[in-house]
Amino acid sequence: FEDTGNLNAGLNLNIAIYCYTGIVSYDVKPTNPRYTARDGIVYSKDGKNLVAVPTRYAGQIVIPEGVTTWQTGAMWNAGDLVDALMNKCIGVCIPASMTQIAPDQLEKLNRLKKRYSGFQITLDPENPAFYFGEKGELVAKNPLDGVEIRLEQTVYTYDAAPKQPIVTVRADGRELTEGTDCTVAYRNNT
Repeated sequence: FEDTGNLNAGLNLNIAIYCYTGIVSYDVKPTNPRYTARDGIVYSKDGKNLVAVPTRYAGQIVIPEGVTTWQTGAMWNAGDLVDALMNKCIGVCIPASMTQIAPDQLEKLNRLKKRYSGFQITLDPENPAFYFGEKGELVAKNPLDGVEIRLEQTVYTYDAAPKQPIVTVRADGRELTEGTDCTVAYRNNT
């Protein structure tokens, strides 16, 4: 796929994928330099990014371990009509390696789960980035959950000089080492 000279450069693959809503599976030639396909789903060549799920995918989507990112638009998220086209997809299994799911895709997964009682989201218990909320919805963890940040001093008398209080960061019950475990930066601190 090489369309950089076209009027809609970069969009033609997207249009081909989603305008033909009867597609149940994708295949990618082994010589393709940018993409690969597994179980009818398109991934980046390095296998780290989930790129496209067919609109009429049937069965359970089992994302392989090693995939880290579910890209925006990988599942067409255009509302009720498109959701109805996915009525044969029974769920998705998210591996421990997946640390990023684009917000539009997280919304789509939760909507499918709510709409179709047979649609299940399975999350590897070792996944560090997501959890199930109180209503059973898939939620991205806040990366600062469980992190405690303290400043040596929080109140200063203004003297136009920049202030750089000592910062202590604790996570999982241990103090982090600046420069090794975390980075501290100051901005607008006069």
